[in-house]
Amino acid sequence: MFTRREFMRLAAAAAGAGVCEAGTTTARGLRKYVDRLPRVPVAVPDTSVYPDADYYEVTMRQQPWRFHADLGETVAWGYWASDPSGQGRPAGLGCLGPALVARRYRPSVVRYRNHLPTTHLLRGAIDESLWRQLPGVSPDPPGGRHMDMPSGVTVWNVVHLHGGWDPPQSDGNPAAWFTPQGMHGPLYASLPGAAPNEAIFAYCNRQQATMLWYHDHAMQLTRAQQLRRPVRGVRDPGSGRGGARPASGTLRGPPDRPGPYLQPGRVPLGLAVVLGKFPTDLPDLY
Repeated sequence: MFTRREFMRLAAAAAGAGVCEAGTTTARGLRKYVDRLPRVPVAVPDTSVYPDADYYEVTMRQQPWRFHADLGETVAWGYWASDPSGQGRPAGLGCLGPALVARRYRPSVVRYRNHLPTTHLLRGAIDESLWRQLPGVSPDPPGGRHMDMPSGVTVWNVVHLHGGWDPPQSDGNPAAWFTPQGMHGPLYASLPGAAPNEAIFAYCNRQQATMLWYHDHAMQLTRAQQLRRPVRGVRDPGSGRGGARPASGTLRGPPDRPGPYLQPGRVPLGLAVVLGKFPTDLPDLY
């Protein structure tokens, strides 16, 4: 792990060497550093649904997205958060979903709604024998499957908050999935009030303030989902009960250069780096 000083020294050296100059290209001819860094939108909570908790409605849907200025527009799966006032547009970016800002010890309740297509974009890489009985394919797990998925359905989803200290019913177990048509996995769980194509999860937010991420966690599809569904951040800047921010409001540096590097009244901007792989052959997904 680099210290802040080591990181700044390496960054300065890289800039001096010209490795970050705009106009350079990758081995495949894509120009580097020509796209603006997208700003992840922040979802607006509804504080009137559950007492002393923030409530969100997040929909999984397919939207157009351009991964690079030199590439054509394609489609991607993402999360979109509704505006509780009903007047604003849903928060999302097609491939980058909204951030949910939480406060420690203040619960968040999220209604996840599945409005994705029933056929996966990478359906050629989906093992349909997992939830469907196929002639000549032995049962997996041994003894048979929990159900027989209808033909043509290759999409099932469930959301997992990575690193959260949450009850098992809201953990997003890989077998707790639900489909756009309302079918449920063997370990599906939800708070009361969810429609068949929904799941309502409660997050206690008891862990220390940090940046967590939520992502699709469905059995057998997680590897493929990350190519079509991006990482989502859940930022928790609160450090004390009642959602208090750090008392100083500043970002301190090394002892010999204490700063502050962040002025009072401002908060640091989290940066999420997602490594993507775009294979030309689907078996490479494994």
